[in-house]
Amino acid sequence: MTWEKKYKKVYDKFNYTKPYIESESEIKECKKYGVIGGKDTTLSFGDWFLFEIIEIKYIDGENKSFLCYPKLAIFMGYLPCDQTLEVEYVEYKKTWEDRLCCSDNSPEENEFLFHSSPKTKSHIEWNDTMFVYGMWKSKPNWKELKESFVKTKWYHKDKNAVRQLRLNNLLST
Repeated sequence: MTWEKKYKKVYDKFNYTKPYIESESEIKECKKYGVIGGKDTTLSFGDWFLFEIIEIKYIDGENKSFLCYPKLAIFMGYLPCDQTLEVEYVEYKKTWEDRLCCSDNSPEENEFLFHSSPKTKSHIEWNDTMFVYGMWKSKPNWKELKESFVKTKWYHKDKNAVRQLRLNNLLST
């Protein structure tokens, strides 16, 4: 198995997704956090941002939506692409990704899969949708990330749960 196939196999294993069905109340959120035309989501080169993607895949004769786990990345640029925009970025590797090993047969032949240089990834805003929940000029600390993670669809809560979470955060500080 080649290096790229091993990388893709492990990346796909840990690139969490879950089925997603959009409700009417979430359509407003799409406009608010969308990477294109969203409120305060204009990125510039080198910005750190927390994003989430809804992928549409053709499975068993129909289109199904999948929500990807939120990720932290560094913005590279926008490119025009067939009446829409392509967003280029580099995903930030988590510490545990550096420790992943993969061996074909024997444990002595372990290879660290994520020691290779990060590759530029791109997202075309066509069928799939990218949402930006936080933007920073430098790498965010865990408190800033926590504030942005609460806004994501992955951790979506109803209004009462969000209100209670905010009250608890205010009382604990």
